[in-house]
Amino acid sequence: MRVIAISDLHCGHQNGLTPPKWMMPKSTETGKLQRELWKHYRKWLSQYANPDLLLILGDCIDGKGERSGGTEQIYADRLTQCDIAVECIKAWSADKICMVYGTPYHTGTYEDYEREIAKAVEAEIHGQMFVKAGPITFHIKHKIGSSGIPHGRHTATARDRMWLQILEEEMGWERADIVLRGHVHYHQYTGGPDWLGMTLPALCSNTKYGSRQCMGTVHFGIIVFEIDEKGYDWKSEIVQIKEARPTVIEI
Repeated sequence: MRVIAISDLHCGHQNGLTPPKWMMPKSTETGKLQRELWKHYRKWLSQYANPDLLLILGDCIDGKGERSGGTEQIYADRLTQCDIAVECIKAWSADKICMVYGTPYHTGTYEDYEREIAKAVEAEIHGQMFVKAGPITFHIKHKIGSSGIPHGRHTATARDRMWLQILEEEMGWERADIVLRGHVHYHQYTGGPDWLGMTLPALCSNTKYGSRQCMGTVHFGIIVFEIDEKGYDWKSEIVQIKEARPTVIEI
C-alpha cells in the first residue's frame, strides 16, 4: 500500500501550488516560480501515481490575504482557489483521500471552504482523524506549534504524541503509530522504537511576510509511505527551489 502525505498548498497565493492554466506569465518572477514548483510536483505525480491513500493536512487554499492587503494573491476569491486546489489533488488519482481542516485565516473563519474541496474530490474531512492503512494507524491534524530554534522544532511533535498516549489511556482513543502535522512549512521528524512523528513540508514557497519578518527554512515537498503486513518504510521528497532564493546584488 502506498500512502502520499501532502500539506499547505496555499492555492491562490502567488507562491502557492498553481497548475498551468492559472499561472502568471512566464516572463514574470511569479510565473517563473510557479513553473518551477509545478515541475517538481508533476514529477512526483508521475513517479508516485495512483496511490492507495492520499493524506492532505490542510491549508489547501490561501484565502483573502488580509494581512498583506491581498497583494500576494493571484486569485482572492476562495471559490476560485478551491478550483485550483481540486485540480492539484485530482491529479494524483488516489483511491482514497482523507483531509483535515487548515487554519481559519486561510480557509475561512466563518465558512469551511475546504469542505467544498473535499466534496469535489470525494474525500473524508474532519478537524483531526485516525486513518488506518493496513497494520499502520496515522493520526493527522493540521496545526502544531513552531519554534524559532532548529533543535526545538521536534518538541511540539513529541508533545502531541504524548497527549495522544494520554488520550489513549484515559479516553480510549486509538493508538497512533505515525503522527503527522502540517502548518509550519518545514519538515522534521522524531520518534521512538514504536512510533514516528513529523511535520510535513509545504507545497508552496516563501511569502512576502516570511521573507521580510521570519528566519528559517521552508521545505517544498511530499512524504511517501510504503506499507505492507510487516510494517512501513518512508522517505521525504524535498527539493530546493531556485527561484525562491534571495536576490544577490554585486557591486
